[in-house]
Amino acid sequence: MSDDDSGWVAEERTLFMLLRRALLHQSSSGFEAVNDLKIEDMPLDWDRFIDYAVQGGVAPMVYVRLREDQSNIPAEVMGRLHGFYVLTAAENMEYLSYAREIFGRCKNKEIDVIALRGITFAEVLYPDPALRPISDIDLLVRPEQMSRLMACLLSLGYWNIPGHPHQWTNAKVVLDVHTDLIGGDRISARRRSVDINMDAVWAASVSSPVADVPIKKLAWEDEVLTCGVHAIKHSCDRILWFVDMALMIRDRKPEEWNRLIERAQQFKLEKPTYYAFIYLQNTIGSAIPGHVLKTLCPSHTGWLERRCMERVMAGKQTGRFGELFTLFMMERIIDKWSFIKETCFPQRDVLAQSYGPSKIDGLFTRFRRIWHVADMAYDVVKQGMQRKRN
Repeated sequence: MSDDDSGWVAEERTLFMLLRRALLHQSSSGFEAVNDLKIEDMPLDWDRFIDYAVQGGVAPMVYVRLREDQSNIPAEVMGRLHGFYVLTAAENMEYLSYAREIFGRCKNKEIDVIALRGITFAEVLYPDPALRPISDIDLLVRPEQMSRLMACLLSLGYWNIPGHPHQWTNAKVVLDVHTDLIGGDRISARRRSVDINMDAVWAASVSSPVADVPIKKLAWEDEVLTCGVHAIKHSCDRILWFVDMALMIRDRKPEEWNRLIERAQQFKLEKPTYYAFIYLQNTIGSAIPGHVLKTLCPSHTGWLERRCMERVMAGKQTGRFGELFTLFMMERIIDKWSFIKETCFPQRDVLAQSYGPSKIDGLFTRFRRIWHVADMAYDVVKQGMQRKRN
């Protein structure tokens, strides 16, 4: 994709190039030096570059990449990036320490949990855990064991965050507890967009040491699929999620790709996985086998979906399409309507997460929610129309 075809600014494109090189020249022990980037010769707004790196969750990785290359970057820029690396290292040590305690207690109490996303990725995917920021501890638990997990967390000094029934804290770290993989325990209509068999997910999970404690993690194919869905659902807000995917899919055997395809078809996740892979190619440049993309490519898409996703894949779409994409995944009108209704008139706990526990009973909050959804839909349609005129 040429610069003219891209909606990404120079600082974002440079960030993608840097990440691409970082992944290309990474070994199990760290990064190899690549001295031909010449990033110091590029006319960049360094404040904006750092902002994009921080917002994308990749500032520590960018720092180590530039340090290893011995690039002639302004000392002030390297100092700020180093600060984010040190901060991430300290925060991750704290998260891993508390995760070790939680996982150990769950194991002793025979509570089945699966560690999701950041806490496992930092430990397993990256040569240095400080390269991958951890913002919370995501846990998957069987619904029938939720009450036991809650009692376990209370005994460890955690409490439920007001207005956030699935989130817990001890004032140091945050836990996000899930019973499914797409947020259906928040907005149940989301489950109508997929066909994820949670019994199959649990059966395929594998034991892996996380925070020095043997614990379950998702099977590789389930981890890739759910990472892609998570990124698309959250409007591709963080390039970090695609770095995670790039690391997960490197050097995979044909039979592993076949397993992923079969799982995507089984769970009706072909469409979000396809779009996540295309976005990954367009940004970091990861190579996806052609037969994988061909098999996952949606055969039927509406005009609005095509226009919306074209803009997303070219960096021209604002980050407001995540919920709309859930509609694209639904085939039946009744399912779409259920999702729209539940999004406009969500449960009290969902309203509390968005607007605060003290405001969930006011008519203004309900009106504000409807306005937000309508404004999001208008914004996407408007951008689609602009794309058509162009």
